Amino acid sequence: MSIDAEVWECLERAIVRFNSGNDRQSLLGGGVNRNVTAAQEGAVSERCIVYRLAFYLESELRKLGIVRDEGPIAVDCEYNRHISGPKSLAASTEDRILRIVHEARRRVRQEGDHNELYAFSVAPDLIVHERRSDDRNLLVVEVKKRSNPETPEYDQLKLELFTAEKVDHRGFGYALGAAVIAEDELNSGERHLRVDARYLRGHREPA
Repeated sequence: MSIDAEVWECLERAIVRFNSGNDRQSLLGGGVNRNVTAAQEGAVSERCIVYRLAFYLESELRKLGIVRDEGPIAVDCEYNRHISGPKSLAASTEDRILRIVHEARRRVRQEGDHNELYAFSVAPDLIVHERRSDDRNLLVVEVKKRSNPETPEYDQLKLELFTAEKVDHRGFGYALGAAVIAEDELNSGERHLRVDARYLRGHREPA
């Protein structure tokens, strides 16, 4: 089995562990009343949910020896560095991309002398990678609560760009991307995490 397949299976097992334990109810909300709504007993912050998912993911990766104390591969949350500088995504001035970034209220800047490119700063929710290198960018994950009013298109755009083929210093070339939804608007006992989509080579695939 390839390392990409192993990493993806580790993500799937991490989600199963999250959904099978106390985290599912205590973090996603929902009390003993099966009719409780997210507004009445909502989930914790996405940042907290991501941290617990990262904990399970690293545990699964350690079982396979992909992550080791002395090894180069790490699991990080909101990691905002790229090699030695800040992490940012470069994109074309395509109308769709401009609209998504502006609707997400992200600040953009022109990228060097290229009038057709601009960049915006990012810190992905969860990544499996080798720090300060692009040699082993294995997985990038974005987590969104169902109750979050923000447009999901921004997370989708980030996953497209993070997993697109790396052609120069602006790219990342992550092997895999995953959009994970926290279903926090269901009745108590039904709330859970799930993979909504998988990203390969800059393209979205059904989960």
